[in-house]
Amino acid sequence: MFHVLIVDDEPLARKLLSEHATKLPQVEVVGLCATALEAQVVLRQQRVDILLLDIQMPDLTGLEFLRTLQPRPATILTTAYAEYAVDSYDLDVVDYLLKPIVFERFFRAMSRAMDRLGQASAPRDPISPPAVAAPQSLFLKTDQRLVQVPYESIRYIEGLREYVRVHTLHDQLIVLQALSRLMDALPPACFARIHRSYIVNLQHIESIVGNTVYLGEAALPISKGQKEAFLALINQKGLF
Repeated sequence: MFHVLIVDDEPLARKLLSEHATKLPQVEVVGLCATALEAQVVLRQQRVDILLLDIQMPDLTGLEFLRTLQPRPATILTTAYAEYAVDSYDLDVVDYLLKPIVFERFFRAMSRAMDRLGQASAPRDPISPPAVAAPQSLFLKTDQRLVQVPYESIRYIEGLREYVRVHTLHDQLIVLQALSRLMDALPPACFARIHRSYIVNLQHIESIVGNTVYLGEAALPISKGQKEAFLALINQKGLF
């Protein structure tokens, strides 16, 4: 069993994460804490393998608390604010979940945490068939149609308030979806968010000059808040 500690100052967030965790047969929730100080007490009394940690909390933030822990459990950060992603890189966190957290995204993060902890197999969603190959495409609803779009054909995605425009190799699709929710559905090894309004497919990047990413005729800005995380990802992938 993997022992999980949930730390979040929002009662509804703690409840949702606990409900997600109880769906995984190899997971036991050993504590629900509203502050880092409460979590410190639990960590002294209980074995904790995986820490689900909110960032914005009173008295001591999740990042400040995490820096005090040695050794650290496999940690998954949860927050409503994407700008904290850069600050989490030096803490070797397993994953970074943006609220509201859907089960599919939670499951992927937990699987990564359990893999890191050295288990031969991670628990599967009980309603999912075993040994399902990773998807190579996603379905997008546009103009009352469901269109299957291969990941490799997506060049970049542009946020338009409550809509997004998906730029593919062949055309453009307008989809009623938040950019952040669509980012959660994409494989993190292939896609990166470079701006609050743009997600790019790494394999279609032709060049990066200053604060601009070039994909063919498209020149997309890199925001100051996303630049460090984006360049760290590029460097990690060995693209330069």
